[in-house]
Amino acid sequence: MSECHRFVANRMIGRQDDGQKDASARLAGLASAAAERVVEAKRLEPKPDPSVGAEERIEALLEGPASLPDEAEVEAHKKSEKEARVRLRQE
Repeated sequence: MSECHRFVANRMIGRQDDGQKDASARLAGLASAAAERVVEAKRLEPKPDPSVGAEERIEALLEGPASLPDEAEVEAHKKSEKEARVRLRQE
């Protein structure tokens, strides 16, 4: 029986051969190692200092009143809110 036929037959009866089990185990190990590397890289990534430029941002906020949004901005906000509600209902 060829490898292809053996694979199909094993798949039909719900059985995995040793090669598939080994490959699945290696793939799971590689995926977990990659996930650990990503977490470690994020942990080591330098965080920006929030105090840098804070006074300038505060001054810009305190200079005057906030401007009112224009019609396009209001409509875009309403549309995004409506889409978010639809997504929540679907979940």
